[in-house]
Amino acid sequence: MKKKELIELLNDHAEALNKGKSGSQILAKHQMGDNTELASLLQLAEEVKVALIPVPVPAFREGLRRRLETYEPSNVTIASSNSGRKQKLLIVAMAGSTLSVVGLFVVLLRRLRSPGDETARPATTAAL
Repeated sequence: MKKKELIELLNDHAEALNKGKSGSQILAKHQMGDNTELASLLQLAEEVKVALIPVPVPAFREGLRRRLETYEPSNVTIASSNSGRKQKLLIVAMAGSTLSVVGLFVVLLRRLRSPGDETARPATTAAL
């Protein structure tokens, strides 16, 4: 089967499916050699086309609205199971931040109280 013939066959089959006709006559029309594998693929395409019928939007919306109205909110869990763990981690992070700020404050106070002591000390070097 040539590529051009195959493309023509598939186009005819797709048009027939879109018009709601069976694709079996298309295969007979093209009269090709061994068609068993091609016939099964065309049959599969017909079955998929039947299964994938689009749902009208208003009907879908109405069905969705009914399901949402009858949905029981008691099945919804608002708090996660890790909320206690997250709260502990937040407290630890806050304590660490507070200690850091207090440490910086203490260092600044020490420097402000004794600015002359650091400059008066002689530098010491170690001999190797």
